Amino acid sequence: HSQGWAIPYRNSTAINPADELTLHAMQALFIMLEYQTPATKGGQSSDAGSDATSAEESNANTPSMVLVTGTETGTQNLFRVFVSKLHRQQEFDYLIGNIMRLLEETMRSNLSILASVTKQPTRHVMPQEATILLWLLLENNSLFKEYVVDHNRSLRLFSVLLYFMLNGYTDPAQSGMVRTISHILHYLSEDGQFATRLMQPFDQSILPSQMRIVDASLTHADFMINTAFTLLCSSKPYLVPVYSNLLLLVRNVSPYLTQISQMTADKLLSLFDIISSPAFVISEPYHVRWLIYLIEVFDYVVHYRAIDNPHLMYSMVKARSCFVRLKAFDLDKAKGELAALREKKSKSDATRTIGSLGAKADAASVTPVPSLATLKPDDSSEGAASPALSDKARGKRPDPGPASTSDTREQATTSTAPKQASPGQFQPSTEWVFSWLPDLPLDPIIAVLDALSV
Repeated sequence: HSQGWAIPYRNSTAINPADELTLHAMQALFIMLEYQTPATKGGQSSDAGSDATSAEESNANTPSMVLVTGTETGTQNLFRVFVSKLHRQQEFDYLIGNIMRLLEETMRSNLSILASVTKQPTRHVMPQEATILLWLLLENNSLFKEYVVDHNRSLRLFSVLLYFMLNGYTDPAQSGMVRTISHILHYLSEDGQFATRLMQPFDQSILPSQMRIVDASLTHADFMINTAFTLLCSSKPYLVPVYSNLLLLVRNVSPYLTQISQMTADKLLSLFDIISSPAFVISEPYHVRWLIYLIEVFDYVVHYRAIDNPHLMYSMVKARSCFVRLKAFDLDKAKGELAALREKKSKSDATRTIGSLGAKADAASVTPVPSLATLKPDDSSEGAASPALSDKARGKRPDPGPASTSDTREQATTSTAPKQASPGQFQPSTEWVFSWLPDLPLDPIIAVLDALSV
C-alpha cells in the first residue's frame, strides 16, 4: 500500500476549491510579508521646490496605512508586525497544517501512477509558495520556529523538504525553491534540539524508488548528508548560492552526529577530498569558507563524537592523506595544478566547439564532481575578504552566497580565450594563504588519525 500507488482522484477533474482558496490566501500573505516600502517613504523630506503634482504622485505610490505605518526609523510593514506577534498554538497549527498539506499533496501527486494525467498548471507553484511562506514565518516569528522544532511532525517536514530539494535541483526553474529550502533547513539546524532529533531512523517509504538509499540503518542526518553530497556534486551553476547553506547545515548538525552509516561517511570524505584539493582551494577565495566548514565537521566529531561514529572515523583514517596534503599546502604547486586544469578545460571546450553536434552528449557525460568552471560565479562578494576560522556561532544566518544570474556569460567563453589570468580573476598570495591555513585544526585531527591507524 505504498503511497506511490495512491490515486489523487480529486485532481483528475478539477482543483478542489478549498485548496485553491488556501493557495491564493498563501500567495496574498507572503506578498504582503515581502512588500518593500518605496524609497519615497521612510521619513525622507522632499525638496523645497517640489510642486503639488510631485506630491500627488508620491501619495499615489504610497501604500495603504493598513499595510505600512510610519515609525521613528522610517516605515514598517504591519503584516510582519502582526505575524511576529502570533503565539497561540491554534494559529500555528493552522499555518503548519496547511503548509504541510499543500506540500504533501503535491508530493503524493508526483509519486502517483496518474501523475502525468493529473498534473495541473499550478501544481509546481504550490510547493514554491508554501516554502516561501514557511521561510517568512520562521524569519519573522521566533515562537513559530520553536513550535516547528518541537512539533511532532518536524521530522516529517524535514523529509518532505529534502524530497522537494532532490526533486527540483535539476530544474533551473525550481532553483529558487531549492535555495529557500536550504535557508529553512540551515535556520532550523541552528537549534540543538532539532539537530538531535535528526539522529532518529529515516523512513524512506515516502520517497520514490530513485531517491531511496539501500541502507536499513539510515537516519535523517544520513539522508541529509547524502542530499547535500548529491547537490554539491551536481555541478549546476544555478545551485552555487545553495552550497554554503548546505555545508553550514552539515556543520551545525556535526556536534550531534551519532552512528552515521559507512556510505554516508565515505561520501563526506569524498566531498572533502574535492574541496580540499589545492587547485580548488585557490580557484576562488570563498572556497576556503567551504573548506573551513568541512574541517569544523571533522574537528567536532574527533573531539566529541569519535566513539559514536566508528564508520566516520574509519573513513577519516583511510583519507588521512587528504588532511596531510592540506597541512603541507604549497601555493606554487597549487597554481601549477590549477593552470593545468584550466588548460585541459580549454582544450576540452575547443573540442566541443568544433563538434557542436556532440556538445549535448559531452555535457551529459561529464563526471558529476564540483567543476572549477561551473562553480565559478561572477559575483565573488562572498569571498571578498579572506575568512578566518569561525567559532561555533559563525554562520548563524543563511549565507546569501554568490549570485548565479550571469552564468551564460561564462558558458559563452570559447577556446580562444587567453590562458593568462584575466584582470578580475582571483590571484592568491602567500599572505592570503597564511590568513587561514595556520588556523585550521589539522594537527589534532592528524594526531588522532595516526593513533587510530597504528
